[in-house]
Amino acid sequence: MKAWIAIAGLLLLVGIGVYGFNGIYSRYMADDYCIIHEIRGRDLVSMTAEWYQSASGRVAQFAALIIALNLSVGFAALSPALLLLVWIAVLTWSLLPLIHHFEPDRPRLAALTASAALILAALSGSPQIPQTLYWVTGAYTYTAPLIVASLLPGIVLRARTRLLPSAAMLTLTLVSGTFSEPNATWLLAALLSALIGAALLSAPRAQIATLGAGVIGAALAILILLLSPGNALRSTAFTPSDSVIATGIGSIQYALMYALALAPRLAPLGLLALFIAPSLIALSSPHPPVLPTERLGWALLLWIATGLFMLTAFMAPGVHATVAPPPARAFIIPAFSWSVTLAGAGWLLGSLLRARHSHQPRLTRTAAPLGVGLIALMAAITIVREATLMPIYAEYAAEWDARDQALWEADGAVVIPPYTRDLAVSIGLDTLTDDPKTWVNRCAADYYDLVSIRVERPA
Repeated sequence: MKAWIAIAGLLLLVGIGVYGFNGIYSRYMADDYCIIHEIRGRDLVSMTAEWYQSASGRVAQFAALIIALNLSVGFAALSPALLLLVWIAVLTWSLLPLIHHFEPDRPRLAALTASAALILAALSGSPQIPQTLYWVTGAYTYTAPLIVASLLPGIVLRARTRLLPSAAMLTLTLVSGTFSEPNATWLLAALLSALIGAALLSAPRAQIATLGAGVIGAALAILILLLSPGNALRSTAFTPSDSVIATGIGSIQYALMYALALAPRLAPLGLLALFIAPSLIALSSPHPPVLPTERLGWALLLWIATGLFMLTAFMAPGVHATVAPPPARAFIIPAFSWSVTLAGAGWLLGSLLRARHSHQPRLTRTAAPLGVGLIALMAAITIVREATLMPIYAEYAAEWDARDQALWEADGAVVIPPYTRDLAVSIGLDTLTDDPKTWVNRCAADYYDLVSIRVERPA
């Protein structure tokens, strides 16, 4: 079994590695130029405070962007790989106590494989990876808080006292929640569900107290977001929902549409593998389930309902503010959330079947190869799909670098040739145009200390 877990883990890490490799072609786009120009010569605290007053309450996002964009465009190329490495390490650490309970002989390897499977499924199920991971502004708005949130299960599972774990939980949820509104509401729903579940299962008091601190931290994050004076200015650009009831109904509808239609279309094999592999592992386990048979069925239904509740909470801010779900770049959050839901549901279903039938050693021998086969196919499809995009990213990065050097050497009003293939346009971001008065052109001109920039009109 150890060899099969190692093979699966290696394939999954290669799949994630392809995303990290493509990330080396990341460059500044759209809002990056505006933010860099605005933060020049400013310190982090005063800039964050100013944006809180004039833009929104996303204080953690502001701080992260100020740090990341002050590290030059070279960091933009390294950032995707660094984010993924940290995410793998953090999630592996968090899952280790849980995995150790079910797989005591090889917990580190199993935790690494499980975390890689969840992360790869989230990446392959995200509809706008270039904005989510390769664009600096997008990555440090939606991907970074997921990494912070991935620390939370590990803190709860290791809690033996109340004070220090609760303080860490409160701080981290406050940080993660103030990256964006959809992440904050999703986080609150996840922690509230975990707190209720822990209470029902009579978990240790230290763990319940730690989860309670997390709920308070997530609630405080939402309060900080709501009380920002900058919200009054932002709200003028959107048409809000008519009522709380309309927001709730719309959020439920979008959550169901995502779970039943969009997610299966984006990553059908990945989600299938995440459901079936844990089912087979639990079904073939020589150890009896931890819950009584009569409670496993209810646990399965409640687990799926909780997953849908978290998706609904994620949708709510967008539906309330714009009568539409959050932008596509934010959907790495529900992609990761739904991956966790399906993996847990698969495990519970397998445990339920295992409780109703006696252990069969032959099934144990065949389950591992079948599970690895599914995971290998998921990783292979991801590798091929992302590898085909490498030439496009490489061509764009080469042209960006040449344009960047020319613009730093230029002066006054500059006219530049268009890209062969403008990646920003391809992924739905605003880009430089033939009109020097557009916001991207003005921000880029400020970034390069030029009077104006415009792109040549095609002949």
